[in-house]
Amino acid sequence: MKKLSLVLLVVPLFLACPKKEAPPPTTTSTPTTTISTAPPPQLTPKPDHYKFWTTSQVHFEPQTFTLQGQFDNEPWKTTAHAVLFLGNPVDKNKGGINNATRHYVAYQIEPPLKAPAIEVALSNQLEKETKWLVTGPVLLLLPANKSLTQEVPPKPEGGDHYACYRVNPMEPIPVEKTLPGKIQLVDQFDKKREKVETIKSVQPKYFCVPVHKNGERIYDEKTHLALYQIKPADHFPITVLTTDQWGTRKHSINDSAMLAVPSTKLGFKKQ
Repeated sequence: MKKLSLVLLVVPLFLACPKKEAPPPTTTSTPTTTISTAPPPQLTPKPDHYKFWTTSQVHFEPQTFTLQGQFDNEPWKTTAHAVLFLGNPVDKNKGGINNATRHYVAYQIEPPLKAPAIEVALSNQLEKETKWLVTGPVLLLLPANKSLTQEVPPKPEGGDHYACYRVNPMEPIPVEKTLPGKIQLVDQFDKKREKVETIKSVQPKYFCVPVHKNGERIYDEKTHLALYQIKPADHFPITVLTTDQWGTRKHSINDSAMLAVPSTKLGFKKQ
């Protein structure tokens, strides 16, 4: 009887206790990702190597202009009167090409009357650190567009001009002694003839510095071009059209001649 009374007493007490409310479900907030619509920064393209081919000299109405580069205290006047080389961007050792449309036409120019000899210290993929002795500039590299057909290529946009200084005679460098240990080149002409050009030796020929032509801007002051004569040369006759600041010209290509290697100028001293 006592047990029954106890049970009857507990039940009302249990019913009288307030029920605990269940906690609200936990919600996990997902962070909001903001997608920027701003255009990416414009980066200076990595400089390319170029393979220069000899051309049958194209004579034209002489062009007179001024140049000023890092070796010049003031602008100096010169004249171009012939085309000697055409430069194609080239894939060196499967390193790729960054700007397949940028070519260079190499014009012969008259050097200053009293051009001093200059000792240039430089570094590039072929030579970790070296010194070249150069004399007056004898080539001007003009940016150009090229066509393998009869279609006239458009004028190029941007691109630096280079004045190329002749290197005092130096010994050829066997390719196995260069940093890469091998040089294999493929440009647009090589693709057309379905051949990889393998180089056995290189010999310094020209050192090219970016210049203001008639006061035009320089886009990349740090990149220079070291031009090496390549051996053996390959013969590949082909006719192409180029367009640069001075118009459209037809070129009869003959032989591969030089490899232009982007280089860093470490310093220079006038003799």
